[in-house]
Amino acid sequence: ASLQQLARYRTLHVSYFESSNQALCHRRAARLQLPCRSCIFLLSTWVLLFCCRCSSQLLHTLYLAQQCRSVSSSTVLTAEANTAAATSSSIVPNHDLAVQSGLQQQTGSQALLSTLITQETSGQLGPAHIGLYYNFDKSKVPEAFQPYHQAFYSPRPAKLQRRAGCRGLQAEFSSTHSSSLMWRRSTQELAQVLDSAAVPQVHLKGPAGSGKSIAVVQLVEWARSNGWLALYVPSAVDLTRGGFFYKRPDGTYDTIISAQHILKSMSDSHDKQLAGMKLQLQESRDLLGSFAGAAKGRKETLLDLVNTGLSTDDNGQVAVECCLQLIHELSAASADTPVVLAVDDHNALYWRTDYGTAVHKTPRGKPAYQYRKEVKVNKLNLARAFKLLERKDLGACRVLVADSCSRMIPEDVGIAARASVTYHMPGFSTVETAHALYYYHERGLVPSPPTEQQVAAMKALTNGSGEDLRRWCVSVTQTDMGLL
Repeated sequence: ASLQQLARYRTLHVSYFESSNQALCHRRAARLQLPCRSCIFLLSTWVLLFCCRCSSQLLHTLYLAQQCRSVSSSTVLTAEANTAAATSSSIVPNHDLAVQSGLQQQTGSQALLSTLITQETSGQLGPAHIGLYYNFDKSKVPEAFQPYHQAFYSPRPAKLQRRAGCRGLQAEFSSTHSSSLMWRRSTQELAQVLDSAAVPQVHLKGPAGSGKSIAVVQLVEWARSNGWLALYVPSAVDLTRGGFFYKRPDGTYDTIISAQHILKSMSDSHDKQLAGMKLQLQESRDLLGSFAGAAKGRKETLLDLVNTGLSTDDNGQVAVECCLQLIHELSAASADTPVVLAVDDHNALYWRTDYGTAVHKTPRGKPAYQYRKEVKVNKLNLARAFKLLERKDLGACRVLVADSCSRMIPEDVGIAARASVTYHMPGFSTVETAHALYYYHERGLVPSPPTEQQVAAMKALTNGSGEDLRRWCVSVTQTDMGLL
């Protein structure tokens, strides 16, 4: 009986244990059933969305490839030539037709290259030379290059030279190993505006790489070739940082090295013209007479005013005052002689400076401390004077300023303008892109003459940016849609 009871107990216990385990497994499966289904649903949804996105991008790429294949250079160039002829009757689109025939007949590429480079100087350029490359005279604008701005500083090794001047121009010349630039349609329009004197102030705006800086330096070289007086500041950033600064009793500051660079550029570029121009303002004569280091003799020319500011390295106030008075003298002389004042990176004058002063504080009952206080632009006498769009005492001077989009300066900086006209710098057109690619092929940057498909593809890829066009022209042979 005991054995039977023991066997019955074991049977019941085992059956109860098995039923308990089965119930527990069912409960666990029920709890895991909903999360597993949700994870599988979410994972499948994500995979589906990813596949849809990849397929849409692939379809978009195939569509762009088909569009680039279907673009005919002859149709595009003819349409641009017709549009240009309808909008501007003074511009003759003969070179557009030359590029069109050259793109259609690759065998005539050498003849096309010979037509893209003219032997005319910048002073002889006009509407008939739009799209052509010409030889840029470096001696006319020495301040646009880096070695010029190493003066008035302690010498540095060659690899540690200060970067200054027109960087876009320097990059173009160093890439092509040549001193040729394209005379663009926008440059011709700006030259006509400056020559007509109908608009005294022109404010250049546009995206980075559109050619604002190169257009400014081209117009300065064009003005000096035509006998104009041109005061050119390659970058207004140099007016707000770098070099020594001295404090005046009235709380303002003088930046001596920036003033000396401006005076030196005027002396090197217009020494003969300045030597033949008499001082017209009594303030200039008083400034020369009050300078203790002035040599004996009567000084009455603008060149004497410039040399006075360059004659000292210790008195920052004299250098800055001579530079400020030079602007007043040029404004007075603009009634008889054409004068242009050109400033690049003009929006830097409405941003921050690198100058600062140490301020010491000793609070009552607390430890003393000091901090650096930034010197505002309005406290810099020279930088404040070059806010040309705000000035009303410039006479008949033509003012040309351009904003910077690549010098860590916000684009939405508020600039006060008196009566300026804003000119939005356009990007490279299809014709200008074709001209640039053919020129780069001649200079050895592009292995073979570009085809009409490559011209259309590079125009679409660069979005009219001359900087990107110069940077990517080495890979122009890879712009076949199959490789892209």
